[in-house]
Amino acid sequence: MTSKSAAAELDSYFLDPDFASNLHPFYHELRAYDPVHWSDSLQSWVLTRHADIAAALRDKRLSSVGRVAALLDRLPEADREQLQPLYMHFSTGLIHTDPPDHTRLRRLLNVSFTPPVAEGLRPRVQELVDELLEPAQANRRIEVVSELAFPLPLILISEIVGVPVENRLRFKQWCDDVNPILGSTPTLESALVMQESVIALRGFLSDLIAKRRAEPRDDLITRMIAAQEEEKWLSENELIQTAVTLMIAAHETTTSLMSSGLMTLLQHPDQLELLHSDPSLIISAVEELLRYEPPLNHFTRIAKEDIEIADKVIRKGQVVTFSLVAANRDPERFPDPDRLDITRSPNEHMAFGFGVHYCLGAPLAVVEGQVAIGTIVERFPEMSMPDQQIEWRQERVAHGIKELHLDL
Repeated sequence: MTSKSAAAELDSYFLDPDFASNLHPFYHELRAYDPVHWSDSLQSWVLTRHADIAAALRDKRLSSVGRVAALLDRLPEADREQLQPLYMHFSTGLIHTDPPDHTRLRRLLNVSFTPPVAEGLRPRVQELVDELLEPAQANRRIEVVSELAFPLPLILISEIVGVPVENRLRFKQWCDDVNPILGSTPTLESALVMQESVIALRGFLSDLIAKRRAEPRDDLITRMIAAQEEEKWLSENELIQTAVTLMIAAHETTTSLMSSGLMTLLQHPDQLELLHSDPSLIISAVEELLRYEPPLNHFTRIAKEDIEIADKVIRKGQVVTFSLVAANRDPERFPDPDRLDITRSPNEHMAFGFGVHYCLGAPLAVVEGQVAIGTIVERFPEMSMPDQQIEWRQERVAHGIKELHLDL
């Protein structure tokens, strides 16, 4: 793709089946030629420069409210009438509100996800990693996504929130159905699938909340119930929606970090050898892996009024899409951005977003990534990737691989 054709081809390429497998060259062209770009097919502005995205995510004129509704509103009115439960679910909660509602919800949850709390969970994370790697130790092979990267964060967030882990396979299906909602305009069929899973997930968590009201425990759901009943901080809908968000978001990004991160290290044997020789580099290595292949491609905001960004006028009500993948490879921010350097410093990546909506669970995800990746690298120094076709998940929001088979 040439710079002259980058903008013209954006719309078709966003919908191309190969899009998820070949993001970086495309974003390099788009960033250089048209960094604040209007996409006809996405009906959204697409931002690709680190500085533009950082500034926009601090701008109170760009809102998290109504992001899903803006996509669903593009469907015919008769179709929208069938999707009221989906509208209702995405009308509130941690990631679909602005301050002061967002501040109120986040204040309640912050105490459970601070860096000291995440660090305190490191022994439990190590225990879970050791348990999950036992079959791999015996078999000398592992499929990283299903055997480690998916179950580890889901078990951990289940324990924190208070959800029985035996339901994790049901959660996987629900999450797989719901996650694409912010990617592009859904069809009625895909929206109904999402809605069915949202209803099932909300029903499950509503039943669990009722059980915790009767039998409180030392978990996050019990603490949210206490806030709702004693301090009047939460409505019932906010309580359920926030629990849903935590269960989906807290494991999705970490799964991609571990699987994509291990793949990336194996694709860069010099960096893998450097980590072998100095395990203390796992701290900066995880930050660089997050920059190099971030778990999220993009997310969106809605303009509450007309805004000008880089000489482009964004009109009130228009959707703005922020590409974290593009921002993390911006040469204006990262020297030699396509080179993996596990010693890179400073490393102001945007893998977890930026501003007031910076990912609540980032400290926990980093600890999980450090323990899981560090343990595998140390325990299996001869690991390798057999010949396999790496398939990226065909989503426009999440950025991760479907499977990763390793010989240990």
